[in-house]
Amino acid sequence: MNKTIIALATAAAIAAPVANANVTIYGKVHVSVDHVDQDGSTVWNVMSRASRIGFKGTEDLGNGLSLIWKAETTYDFLSTGKLDLFADTLADNNSTIGFHDVRADNAIAYISPNMNGLTVAAAIIAKEGQHSDTGLADAYSIAAMYSNNGLYLSAAYEDLGGPGNSIDHVSKWRVGAGYTMNAFTLNGIYESRDRNNQGTQNHWQVQGGYSFGNNVAKAMYGVSDSLNDSNKSSWALGLDHKLSKRTSAYALYVDSEHNLASEMGCDSPCAGDGFSFGMIHNF
Repeated sequence: MNKTIIALATAAAIAAPVANANVTIYGKVHVSVDHVDQDGSTVWNVMSRASRIGFKGTEDLGNGLSLIWKAETTYDFLSTGKLDLFADTLADNNSTIGFHDVRADNAIAYISPNMNGLTVAAAIIAKEGQHSDTGLADAYSIAAMYSNNGLYLSAAYEDLGGPGNSIDHVSKWRVGAGYTMNAFTLNGIYESRDRNNQGTQNHWQVQGGYSFGNNVAKAMYGVSDSLNDSNKSSWALGLDHKLSKRTSAYALYVDSEHNLASEMGCDSPCAGDGFSFGMIHNF
């Protein structure tokens, strides 16, 4: 009994400052079982896919201003994240099409209030000596996003830094659009990425989804104009099923001609063709 009382008292002592500071603890558990065929080699994998835990909060500064902070295991390039119906799965548009979402450390960001559906975001990143970059804004990104009545539009530019004439200096711009009407959703993304001394890569993708009951049927098709080859296509089909408000399960099949492993690396395994079964729990 005494041990229980001490444990509860300790928990209360820890929880009280957190509650007073208006801190929210959140996260996602996302695991999948995948069967992948890459260049004739097949493998089964049990994967954790961007499972994460984070802390966030706000502080009212008065005069309409608020301090918003967030500490998470990973960050994402946010302008078109909501347009990827297969995000963080085997059919994620990063590994199948070649889009380049950066999860940057040391980011200082500003996100504007919602102005009649328009939100503007900007961030600078200190790379702390990577590729000899030592400044406060070695990399930066800016984005504008508009959302209203089922319509979503976005445009973004990002410079990832690196020495000016180095292969490590990468810049890119991206535009996206999505529209949801009743049970139907249609999304599209286009990205152009320039890497010094290797030319320009262009990628595009379209996705569609149809909701019925607790299910969402979805499909995607995209083309990548890569550094070493051109016009490699990828497609996927999937079905999501909501088990509860915070938990869902899914099954998908993906076929991708683009093997990113030989070009720039990607989270293992890179998609070739295969199927995946997964579960997601948000908290």
